[in-house]
Parts: sequence; C-alpha cells; structure tokens
Amino acid sequence: MKTLALFDFDGTITRGDSLLEFLWHMVGVKNALWGTPEVLARWLFLAGKFNLSHDTAKEELLRVHMLRRSREEWDVAVKDFMALPKKNYFNEPVLEALRYWRDQGAQVAVVSASIDIWLAPFAEKEQVDLICTRSAWTDGRWTGFSGPNCRGAEKVHRIKSAFPLEDYQHIVAYGNSGSDIPMLSMAHEAWMVGRKGRLKAWQK
Repeated sequence: MKTLALFDFDGTITRGDSLLEFLWHMVGVKNALWGTPEVLARWLFLAGKFNLSHDTAKEELLRVHMLRRSREEWDVAVKDFMALPKKNYFNEPVLEALRYWRDQGAQVAVVSASIDIWLAPFAEKEQVDLICTRSAWTDGRWTGFSGPNCRGAEKVHRIKSAFPLEDYQHIVAYGNSGSDIPMLSMAHEAWMVGRKGRLKAWQK
C-alpha cells in the first residue's frame, strides 16, 4: 500500500516555535530585543494600512533580522545551529513516527509555515521531502517570502501541487493546531500532537 505521510514541524516535530529558537540563536537575545522597536514600527505601519496579518507580521519580523547578514553568513550559521545538541527540542514520539514511515518506504514530507533556511538541513538529514514557506533572495540578501506563507489551506494547496494524491492508498498526517486542520482533514489517518508529544487520533 503506497503511503504519504505528512508532518507539521513547529509544535509537532518540535516542542515549540522553531522561528524564535532560530532567531535567539542566530542574533542573540540582546540583538533580538534591540530590534524590537523596528519590528513594532513596521507592524504599526502595516496596521495603519490595514495590511497587518499573521503572514505579514512574521515576514517583517524576519526581515528586520535577516537583512543584517548575507546568505553565505546565514548558511554557515544554520549549520552551526543544526549541529548544536537539542535537548528537549524534539517531540520524540513524533520524530519516531516520521522515521517509522520513512523506513517503511512511505513518501514522507515535512509541511511547515517555517522557512526553508533552517528546515532544509533537517529535511536533508532525515531524508524526507520539504514543503514550507520559501525565501526570496536578491544579491545575496533575504528579501522576504517567495510565495505565500505555507499555513492553513495553503498547506493543502502545496501538498496537492507536489504529490498526485490519487497515487496513494493511504495518507497519514500529524499536526498540533487549528492551522493544521485543513491538512489533517485530507488524510485517511490523522493525529493531533498534544503536550509532551502525546499523540491523539483526530477525526473530522
């Protein structure tokens, strides 16, 4: 039976938000705090134009910090980040499920709203596919998202674009929040991840 296994990342494979974990490590807490006034100013500007959403807020938060380094610097920093010991960072039961389906020969994909900069090394290490929010670069500098933020209904759109679903007799999905429900709804077997990585069967 051909299986497609889909995994959200933040709060599902990991125990928390990888974006903040990434920023704290990359720029340091002090620099992150120093950048807060600029982030707030950008958010207020967007709010004044009625253009502040979850997606634009996230993009501006990243923009403030990402523009301070070149792509080469970020690539080196990400490798250092991924090499660090990550005690209590992963939900082990979910990571075990990902590896189980991979080793069973299933088509496995991480489907996340987080960006490719730090997700690509994880996907490469675990030898799984990656569907996520993509980065745009100009002259070696990060300029924002290349395409929509990969959350909610956009996850389903991206999954359908990447995989011919009619080829799979079984689709299993793992998520942890309301934004994962569109993805869970398309699966034959769905799991909601709770506290301490506990898995609970989710039904439509």
